[in-house]
Amino acid sequence: MYLVVSLLTAVVLITSSAPLSLLGTFGVFTAALSLVVTAYTVTERRSQLLLTALLSASALLPFAWVSIDPDALAPSFAKAIYSLNPVFWLLFTFYVGLTAFRAVSSLPVASAAMRFMGLSTSTF
Repeated sequence: MYLVVSLLTAVVLITSSAPLSLLGTFGVFTAALSLVVTAYTVTERRSQLLLTALLSASALLPFAWVSIDPDALAPSFAKAIYSLNPVFWLLFTFYVGLTAFRAVSSLPVASAAMRFMGLSTSTF
């Protein structure tokens, strides 16, 4: 519950702030932290946690670099980072969501409900 509230707070902070403002940066880090904590809570294997950490670093490091010193990048390199960074954020968010879905679907109650609906739990 607290993780969902912090993620929603982060989305509000990001959308209501000016670009490269302190409030927006805080919102991005809050969103990333809540996703990492969610993944940490539901992961079953160390490799899943390692991949989550790698994806979060690949999403956060370019953002942090641009936020700290936006003029340090050449314009062509900055465009490449701006176009690739959302891809890493989408991969990171999708992987955390998939990990959480797998954890929920492996619960005994969820497995019984999925068998009742005719769905196979082995495909997830």
